[in-house]
Amino acid sequence: MKTSLETLSNIIGAVVWADNEYDEQEKETVNDVAEGLEVNAADLTAAVDKAVAGYKDLNEDDANCKLLAAAAEVADGEQHVVLGVAVEMALADGVITRDEMETIFSIASVLGIENAEAALIVVDRVRDDECYEVAY
Repeated sequence: MKTSLETLSNIIGAVVWADNEYDEQEKETVNDVAEGLEVNAADLTAAVDKAVAGYKDLNEDDANCKLLAAAAEVADGEQHVVLGVAVEMALADGVITRDEMETIFSIASVLGIENAEAALIVVDRVRDDECYEVAY
């Protein structure tokens, strides 16, 4: 993966920040993401832990600025992969919330992916598993 761990972890951190909870399911998903992307799980976990801590005290505007700056740093050709990671993180707890969807749309926008396509990526992922819930 050409996108840096810091960039990826700041995007993951934003998704975690959207629901203000970094639970065991999300931490397991970070490990799954690391395996899927063939990056060191310990390094990604440490970077995500740091990113989550960095979002903790931010207000919404500052958090959005941090997210948008990170999304702008995604390497060419990896936009859909990174958006997929964001979707996986949003679904880690089995529920995707309105705030998480707004975060997904913000990421997609900066990545040059239209909201309709981003929504279809989420729908495609949700429909494949009866355990997921959409909360609005």
